[in-house]
Amino acid sequence: MKTFTRNRTLKELRAAVKANGWGRVNARRYNQGWDSVSFNFQVGSVRGRCIYNTFNGRFIVVLKGQPDDLITEESTEYERKRWYQKLLNTLYIP
Repeated sequence: MKTFTRNRTLKELRAAVKANGWGRVNARRYNQGWDSVSFNFQVGSVRGRCIYNTFNGRFIVVLKGQPDDLITEESTEYERKRWYQKLLNTLYIP
C-alpha cells in the first residue's frame, strides 16, 4: 500500500477537491464544532460521497448504487482502483 506523509488540512482539502472538479467541501458540521467534512466525487463512472475526519485523517466512502458498502482507509481491496487512488491522493499528502 502507498504511504503518505500526513492528512490534508481543511484548507488543503478544499483546494484539492476543487482542483479535481468535484465541487465544494461541505463544512457545515465542521463549523458546528465537529471534526468531519464531506464532499461528492466522481472518477470516471464511479461516483460517491466521502466523509473525512480532518483531525485523524480517517474517512468513509459510500458509492452511488452501493449504499450498503462502507469503504474506508483500511479497505485494501480497493487499492488498485483508479478512483480509490485519486481519493487517497486528494485526502493525503504523499
